[in-house]
Amino acid sequence: MISVLIFLLFILNALLIFAVVLLFMRQNRLMEMETAQKKVQAETEELMTSFLLEIKEENQRYLSKLDERQKGISSKDKGELNREKEEQIVGLKKEAKKEKQPVVQTKNFSKMQAENAYNKNNQGQLADNKQEEKKENSTEIKRFTDQVHSLHSQGMSSEEIAQRLNRGKTEVNLALKFKDMHT
Repeated sequence: MISVLIFLLFILNALLIFAVVLLFMRQNRLMEMETAQKKVQAETEELMTSFLLEIKEENQRYLSKLDERQKGISSKDKGELNREKEEQIVGLKKEAKKEKQPVVQTKNFSKMQAENAYNKNNQGQLADNKQEEKKENSTEIKRFTDQVHSLHSQGMSSEEIAQRLNRGKTEVNLALKFKDMHT
């Protein structure tokens, strides 16, 4: 009888040791995943920071070029441009007065029905326009990433790709990283 109890205690101890080992392994995996997440988060923050800095630099270059152009226009040129704009505005006003609105025969529709019909028509057109814009944007992004990856596979660096596609270096790096993450 004592031998059976000793045998059961031995098996119970073995099961407990096995459970402790499993829990320890799971804890280690969880810690590894946590460090990997922190690493990915740090890389993402670094990319976003560099992307924002690049945008800031591009904006500063744009503003400096804009200031140079504005300084380049002399006061005489400004006066001539203002006169031309005024003449164009006067001409447009005269044309608008000449054009008459076509006479529309109305049926017995209430004002509310007309507004509802108008709103429905506009909403349909807006929805169609939004869908077309989304399709265009997604195809444009796909074309850009495809171009980036084809040039990268040809052995070009991210700087060369950015110069060839007239895009920022950070944008090219992001496209390459996101493609790596999806594959």
